[in-house]
Amino acid sequence: MQRIPLMDAQPEMILAVDLVNDQQMLLLKKGASLNAKNIKMLKSWGVAFIEIESDPTTDPQATVAAQAVNRAAVEERMAEKFGPFAADDVMSEIRRLATEIIVGRFHHQDTADAD
Repeated sequence: MQRIPLMDAQPEMILAVDLVNDQQMLLLKKGASLNAKNIKMLKSWGVAFIEIESDPTTDPQATVAAQAVNRAAVEERMAEKFGPFAADDVMSEIRRLATEIIVGRFHHQDTADAD
């Protein structure tokens, strides 16, 4: 299982878990194959991340590439959220720390999934 930003989702990826919104309403069932229509629907519901089935034979270079994509997605999201405060040193440090925490959660989850 791998957690990825919805913006990185591709058609034919398979959901690893049931996907529910904040009100616990089922959006897509575990095992659903993504397509352009349901990816668009998930974006409209404000879904930011999804858990997909991952290939257990994935090589380490692919994992490193996925982590880089995750970091880039987090940094992009933080730039959107903190953009108006870019000149403020304190807010820049908060942005940096928040990015590291979120990226660390990705790494922790990926490591736990591998066990």
